[in-house]
Amino acid sequence: MKGAVLAAGLLWAVFSAGAAFGLDIRQLNSEADALGSVRAAELWRQQPDSLERLYVLGVTYLTEEQNAQAESVFDQMLRIQPDSLEGQWGRAEILRRKHENEESRRILREIIARDDTLYPAKLTLAYLEYLRCEFSVGEDLAQSVVHLGQERVDQSNYVRALCLLGGIKGMLAHFGGPMAKVFNGRSILPLLRKAERLQPDNPAVHFGLGSYFLLIPPIFGRDISKAERYLRKTIELAPRFAEAYVRLAQARRAAKDERQYAEYLQQALEIDPQSEIAIDIKNRNCKFICVKENE
Repeated sequence: MKGAVLAAGLLWAVFSAGAAFGLDIRQLNSEADALGSVRAAELWRQQPDSLERLYVLGVTYLTEEQNAQAESVFDQMLRIQPDSLEGQWGRAEILRRKHENEESRRILREIIARDDTLYPAKLTLAYLEYLRCEFSVGEDLAQSVVHLGQERVDQSNYVRALCLLGGIKGMLAHFGGPMAKVFNGRSILPLLRKAERLQPDNPAVHFGLGSYFLLIPPIFGRDISKAERYLRKTIELAPRFAEAYVRLAQARRAAKDERQYAEYLQQALEIDPQSEIAIDIKNRNCKFICVKENE
């Protein structure tokens, strides 16, 4: 995640209040954007019992796909304060990454019932609903984060919400009737372009645009070459983004390159053998949209 560099030397008070007061998630996520895990760990060692310092460190580990380290950090948060909603979100996000989706979903629903402004929990749950093909539920969750606005949501999560909402609307357009196709289809690209203006180097932005130009029907502007450019940039920015390899594999199949189709799909499964989207496309179930070779 990229973000505006915060002023050097910014000091944080040791967090000592109860869970009812919560953490300043927007501010802490913005700080995590400006730090790598090395610097975040240095700051944590100065205040090892600070939930704020632990949360920032956990988020940087998540961003860097250091999931085991992130899990350890969020577990430490919960040992210090078992009812920390932020620590519980971190645990739920780790469970999602392990594909323990139902347990993750249960925790997230409990978090949101207690605090429906904790937007990282809403975004994790929105993605899980997407994977369950409960697209309308996911849409409502992602839209609620967008509606919070940039005054209350850090930029990276706001961009993530825009991209997720665009992806869900793509599914609603694909599987819906004529009115759903028009209503949802015409809103996808504006959402992705807004995200691109805010964070042009965010991998989620390139993945969203690449998927859009790959999956949109030819009559509305499918562009395989443009899709490939965005998807290759996604992988350049985030080499372990398994779903980007899946969509790139589909682009190569659309270009009638079966060898690279198989190679990219295999790479996706090597990165994440349980990837729901990779398995779906490999098995030709097409819940997450197959590209028709004859189009």
